[in-house]
Amino acid sequence: MFSIKNSFLLQKEPKKSHLSLAFACFFCGVFILEEILLFFFDPNELFIARFKNFQQSQEIIDQGLQFYTSKNIASFRIDDAVLLALIEKHIHTVIAPGKASDFANDPFMRMFSSRYALSDIAFSLRTDSQTKVILRNNESYLLYPPSLQSKLRDPWDDILIRSLYCDFGTYTERDFSLLQSLQDGSGDYFDTHLLLSLLFLKQNNCYDKNILKKNIDDVVQRIILSTKQDTESSDIYMERIVFLYWAGYGNRVEKKWIDIIRKNINFDSGWRTGSDIYSNAHTTGLALLALLYYQENKTQQIFYQ
Repeated sequence: MFSIKNSFLLQKEPKKSHLSLAFACFFCGVFILEEILLFFFDPNELFIARFKNFQQSQEIIDQGLQFYTSKNIASFRIDDAVLLALIEKHIHTVIAPGKASDFANDPFMRMFSSRYALSDIAFSLRTDSQTKVILRNNESYLLYPPSLQSKLRDPWDDILIRSLYCDFGTYTERDFSLLQSLQDGSGDYFDTHLLLSLLFLKQNNCYDKNILKKNIDDVVQRIILSTKQDTESSDIYMERIVFLYWAGYGNRVEKKWIDIIRKNINFDSGWRTGSDIYSNAHTTGLALLALLYYQENKTQQIFYQ
């Protein structure tokens, strides 16, 4: 009986092998057909082209990581440290441990994680003699304790910090109106930081989701248009691309945008801005994140938790 059963099983095996071979042939045929269609309609998406792009990006990423010498890390601003922390999560390697502790009294430390929030931070609206709110140049809010005022550098910082800490106190319609006044329609820094502020409101559940979505969509379209019209590598160029991924619009990032980043790595292994000779940590961090995000091919990238 045992030998008869074995004989029966042996007879069945060739049929299973033929079935597996048929499936393999089918999938090979589908793959070949897909590659033929891509060759005529979208050569950049050919398997060999994608592999070559991945390899090229990885070589440039590896070169770019060499920018992070101890000397360059020592001169970090907090936004440089945040960008490097995000890079580290994607390459699964810690380059500069203890970054958050270097900025213990900076309100932007919360960008590392919401758990780093300054517990005693508070805000009040500035007003002029006619009780009209001044909109820019860090003249919209007074921060408490007063020592925090010295942490404001860029002209949108007070509004950005208010969004980052929108769950501290009550975030009102007037606060949101102030935030909207930040935009200038150019798709440049005021618009990118408007977008970042809107994303903080969304992450911290501070405002109506439908209103936020509309405002995010509007500023994203301006940023996409500005990137399409721009052909030069710069800090704002990298920032637009990275922020699109943060907003969940990574699918709108074009290969030619990434090619511009690849081509413009500097002699010192980083990326520079404008007529600068040497690279800087902010532009380099943005460039590396853009390359990593594009390589990972995800529409949404997490930047704040």
